[in-house]
Amino acid sequence: MSKGNAANATDNELEGGSWISSFVKREIGRVLALGSLVVIFIFFTIMRPVFASWQNVSGGILMSTTVIGLLAIGTTFVIITGGIDLSIGTATALVAIIVGKTVQGLGLNVWAGILVGLIVGGLFGMINTMNLFSRKKKLTIYTIKGLNRLIQAHLETSDVQLRFQLEIVELEHAEQIIYQEEHLLVTAFPVKHRIPCLAYKFEEINVERKLNIEKCSELEVPYEAFNDIKKGKNYINAVGKSIDNKLLTFDPAPPHSYVHITDTLYFKEIEKYTGNADLIYHEATFLANLEGRATETFHSTAKQAAQVASHSNVGKLIIGHFSSRY
Repeated sequence: MSKGNAANATDNELEGGSWISSFVKREIGRVLALGSLVVIFIFFTIMRPVFASWQNVSGGILMSTTVIGLLAIGTTFVIITGGIDLSIGTATALVAIIVGKTVQGLGLNVWAGILVGLIVGGLFGMINTMNLFSRKKKLTIYTIKGLNRLIQAHLETSDVQLRFQLEIVELEHAEQIIYQEEHLLVTAFPVKHRIPCLAYKFEEINVERKLNIEKCSELEVPYEAFNDIKKGKNYINAVGKSIDNKLLTFDPAPPHSYVHITDTLYFKEIEKYTGNADLIYHEATFLANLEGRATETFHSTAKQAAQVASHSNVGKLIIGHFSSRY
């Protein structure tokens, strides 16, 4: 072998050794951690043979670490995206308290408590996710009274510094317009439940008329005038003549509307909000044979939800509820 070949072989061996060395250094921590876990498992198995039984592993070890495991899965996605979130502990504690207070303090069933916990916990997660992705635009949340205090407690105990402005608008238990723009109106209205609840109506407003393109072309209406014409204005041509809007447009389709009705006792007055809606969602906790129980717990039956839809000339009805009964 020549001197050049020998030198190249030596360099390759050194590079290979360097790679192996760096790999060992990088992975030694994981190997030690895994080895320590094996040693601990063997130790407790020797001390108590039942420790290694499947009954103990599945019913004891795995069950006791389920919550931590699920939280770790969620945190893993945050880390994968290049972020870090230390608020998961406080969020978990607050949600647990909220579920307990909902079930014990308000006397609701455990499924209702879990649903409330999921909603509040999801809200915490949504705010944290927006912050991790460097949201800058202002976020406005409309809610019933009390939620602002929970959100502020979460942010303070987690020491989260928001990168965007967060506005919490707490609504009164009364009819009120909560949002309006050119083509959308959102109204909240009270329903009857054991705790203050609001339902919401989303309405399409100021629906634009449809252009009669053939007539506009015939009368040489310029494109720049189309927006005003769709809003119902007459067109003034180049010689000052006013052309009636109805000649240039067709009537628009009826405005769409959607009503979302949360937990409530059935009451006929609700129909003034659902009249002629395209779609409504109405909670229906019980079947008709349990109407007495529905009244007692301030809920509605599926039949009562259907009556609301029928009396209001609703296009389509969706019913649903989280219940262990059905």
